[in-house]
Amino acid sequence: MDAEKLWFMPFSLKYSNQMSAVTPFSWSSDGRTDVGKVRTVNEDSMLERPDIGLWAIADGMGGHTAGDMASSTTVSSLQELRTPRELSEFVDEVENRLVQTNTLLREIAAEKKGQTVGCTVVALLIFRGYAVCIWAGDSRVYRYRADTIERLTQDHALVEDL
Repeated sequence: MDAEKLWFMPFSLKYSNQMSAVTPFSWSSDGRTDVGKVRTVNEDSMLERPDIGLWAIADGMGGHTAGDMASSTTVSSLQELRTPRELSEFVDEVENRLVQTNTLLREIAAEKKGQTVGCTVVALLIFRGYAVCIWAGDSRVYRYRADTIERLTQDHALVEDL
């Protein structure tokens, strides 16, 4: 998860006719995961920090070693973030923590004799009237608007490149 492999997508939030630019947004979120029908261990981890405008989901890479540990380590690295002063500071801090976590996971993989230890990750950062999506792998962001679901991210996968 080198910095070049993290993708960023900034966009502006649109206010409804009933909201003004000074009306603060309020957030209500709920997250759930399920182990599914194939695996015995849930390799999903999530973070909900509406107090600072951060949501993240990490999904262990199926079929590889310690996906549950990789996803929980990734999400834990974001847990202690403080309220940002600026959007650029927020994005930089999330990126730095993800890159540091990737370095740690690579070291763990090397100790396991080169086994693959990793996860995909997607994060949504909300700051004032702006939102930024950061992702690596095939964890996705969708937008639901006007009764339509739209995929906003493109997977980082060989299949997507074909």
